[in-house]
Order: sequence, then C-alpha cells, then structure tokens
Amino acid sequence: MAKNSHKKQISKKRFHNIFVFAIIFVTGLIAYSNSFDCAFHFDDFDNIVNNEAIHDINNFDAWWNYSANRPLSMATFVLNYHYNELDVFYYHIVNFGIHITNAFLVFWLVLLLFSSPGLSDYRIIKHKQLIAAIVALLFVSHPLATQSSYIHCSKTSCYGNIVLSIVCLLIFICKDIRY
Repeated sequence: MAKNSHKKQISKKRFHNIFVFAIIFVTGLIAYSNSFDCAFHFDDFDNIVNNEAIHDINNFDAWWNYSANRPLSMATFVLNYHYNELDVFYYHIVNFGIHITNAFLVFWLVLLLFSSPGLSDYRIIKHKQLIAAIVALLFVSHPLATQSSYIHCSKTSCYGNIVLSIVCLLIFICKDIRY
C-alpha cells in the first residue's frame, strides 16, 4: 500500500511541475510576444546583418574565428542565418527558447536548493515548490531580462546562466538530493 501511495505522490509532483512549466512558458510568451517582430539592434548589425562569416554554414573557420570566445552564439547565428537568413522573427524565437530554458533551470535550481539538508529543519521548506515557481516567474518576466531576448548578441549571458545552472544541478544530482 505504501508503494502505491509513493507512486501517487511522485505522479502529483510531476503534474505540478508540468503545470508550473506551462505557467512559466505562457508568462514568458506573454511578456515577450511583442518582441518577435522587432528589428535588429546595436551589435546585431556587426555580428549578424553585416557579418559575412555567418553566411556560409560550411565555412567553419570564418565564423569560428570571427568570435572565437563566443562559439555557441556564433553557431546559433550561423544556423539561424542558414535556415532563415535575416528574418528577425526566428532569431527572436531562438532567444525566447533559450530564455525559457533558463527559467525552467532556475525553477529546478531553486527547488533543489530548498531541498538541501541544511534547510530541512526550516518551516519554509513546505513551500519550496511555490517559492521555486515564483522565482522562475520573476526571472522569466522581469524587465531586466529583456535585453537577452531583444538584442540577439546579448544571448551570451543566457548561455552563461544555462552552464551555471547545469553545473549546479549536476552537483545536486551527484549528491543524491531528492525533491
């Protein structure tokens, strides 16, 4: 009987997490939906519009050497240009996807932080799902986060967040912390 109760509890948590992810996604979509048809800005002209290096997906050396310290950004620019040329809508979709991914990672990171043994004696731990959801919603909709979604060359800060979140998540996973 206890095994069946445990399965129901896990199923309830999964449903809750899917529901929270849906709310985060919809909130992000509402917050950034007006940006999908915005034009290129600032450094976007040098790095995308006027950058001949990204125009040929097969010329790896050209786009790699154009910005050797930002290979992931350049790779996304190359792929965006290869499939959509200068249709800014798709550049915004990619940035939005990266931003939403970061919001999901923020949710998991906060959830795991509140699952750490050091907080197990505090009453606030009962509300860790809600706290993680609020933090992720603030992250996805806060006005200071708009630059990484509106200005394409600013997505490098998003990549840093992804890497940091993944490293933190891996550390928690390796320590076998359950949420």
